Amino acid sequence: MRSDRFACSRMVQPNGSGRYPFSFKFRSLLPAMLRFTILPVVVVVPVAAVVAVVAIVLVALSCSAAMAAGDPDITAAISKDGYVKDQLVAVFIDGPVFFNHIGQNEWKRVTQRQTFIDGDGIRTGNRGYAVLAWSTDNLLLIKPKSGLRFSIVPGGTPRVMARLHEATLMLSVRDSQSIQVEGRNGTLWLPHGDTTIQSNQTHDLVKSLRGLALYRMIGSAKAVKIPEGYGIELDHHGRDSALTAYDVRMEYDSFRRFNTWLRNFDEVQERMSTKIAYKIDSVMVNDHFVSNLEVDQDGFRVLDPGSGGAPTEIHLKVKVTPYPRPQDRFEVYLNKDLVYALREGSEGYYEVRFKLPTFPEFFVKIHYVDSLGRRDRIFDSRFVVFNRNRKVQEIRQFIKQLSLAFERRDLIFLRDHISRDYRDWFGNTYFDFTRQLDDTLRDYRDIRLLLHPHTFKFKGEVVQVNMNYRLTALAGNWNYRYEDLGSELMTLAFADGEWRIRSKAKGLFFQRLKVAVDLRQGILRGRVLDELSGFPIVGARVKILKTSMQTVTDSMGEYVIYNVPPGAYDVEVSKNGFGKTTVSKVEVVPTGERH
Repeated sequence: MRSDRFACSRMVQPNGSGRYPFSFKFRSLLPAMLRFTILPVVVVVPVAAVVAVVAIVLVALSCSAAMAAGDPDITAAISKDGYVKDQLVAVFIDGPVFFNHIGQNEWKRVTQRQTFIDGDGIRTGNRGYAVLAWSTDNLLLIKPKSGLRFSIVPGGTPRVMARLHEATLMLSVRDSQSIQVEGRNGTLWLPHGDTTIQSNQTHDLVKSLRGLALYRMIGSAKAVKIPEGYGIELDHHGRDSALTAYDVRMEYDSFRRFNTWLRNFDEVQERMSTKIAYKIDSVMVNDHFVSNLEVDQDGFRVLDPGSGGAPTEIHLKVKVTPYPRPQDRFEVYLNKDLVYALREGSEGYYEVRFKLPTFPEFFVKIHYVDSLGRRDRIFDSRFVVFNRNRKVQEIRQFIKQLSLAFERRDLIFLRDHISRDYRDWFGNTYFDFTRQLDDTLRDYRDIRLLLHPHTFKFKGEVVQVNMNYRLTALAGNWNYRYEDLGSELMTLAFADGEWRIRSKAKGLFFQRLKVAVDLRQGILRGRVLDELSGFPIVGARVKILKTSMQTVTDSMGEYVIYNVPPGAYDVEVSKNGFGKTTVSKVEVVPTGERH
């Protein structure tokens, strides 16, 4: 009787391998116990032991099933990989990995699916790898030459404390704080993500691979927040380094032996997750299906208003599959700065309205926001409000008409296509521009202007056009033809159905134009020519003697000096290789008397 009671009581204690051998013990003792049931006196203790053993067996076997009783796929995945609720289980062992119970000196090999109890320790050999799982939301991935001991309190916080002697491991957590890792200099935990820790006699090194890790140093009440992609190091004196960035890919690569288990861990979480994977089906912008829109060479979907003006508002409508729950949130990101809420509309659509961006090209992204504030992008596209190519062709045509107007000396066309708001970098206004055009057309003959636009930058309501130009013309006396080459930056604006010049930056005609603000002053202008060839001289210095006024000739050999007091002056012209020439008693009259 005593031997039977002793045998039954040992069945609930771990044997030398750390496992609970109730299955085969139960089978070996069951016939004897059943035979004892015919004896009214001796049946009490064995039956109680049998009931206790059966209860333990049922609890152990039902843990994983209780986690997902209604889903056979989840149950199969959990049972296949060894995840057990509220138990620390060795789900993967490779190479020499050993364990012992607290108070024991003997170390024994760890076996697959082995369960650890409070006080157990584990160490890995030179080529030993281990993956331990607590429930289905925590993994410890332990590298070789590591040693640690566990404190397990199923109802406590944390439930598992892994105390490191010397170890290198990764803690992978999904929405849980059940495991904390205690190094030599502090304690690590994280609610979600992956973090590595290396603890030895010289330092603790913690690196956050994904999510926000928390590390509380010994003696400190406040935890240090370690963002994703950063790490912190504490030496054996407890001195910590500043947060340091590192390469996340290289750190994951150092744990590549566990890649299969990390992927499997994510798959199990995805199977068990209640998060719904939303998709966008139908997308409409201003009552046009996005799938039917033209795509330009840059990948932008073209919103072409046709002959009408650009829309003032964008109306975006989408159908979300499956249909969202009332508590679900969606956000629309416009470019980088603006965020709008996507709200339920009519006819099964979710919709948002926003003003047309100033810049014609814009980006739209739609994110699903879960209960934890995490965002999952479910739609991404780029749009251009008008047909950019068509606008570019219109500008090219306008520039061609501008060239023809110069050649036919059409001052009326030129005046009509200069904006009344014209102002360039030299301070010239619309009236200065038209006056210069009038002077140019009067002083030159056979004007030939070629404009070659090559770059178009759309900025709000205007377009900046970079172009190269070539201007040739006969002088008023028909003695020679000169040529001017250069580049020009011209700003165009579209108003009243026509393009107009809003501004110029440099080059064409206007490098020698300056506003004469005082009509009582005069203007000294002229041309410097080579006496032998009759061609213009570029870069000659023209100076009014006994004054500080001077300038240089442009590519046409012309010069102009503004705001010269009326009177007679001696003008000196000089250039290296040509010597100096002085023209005496040049008469300057007030500007108001010139016309």
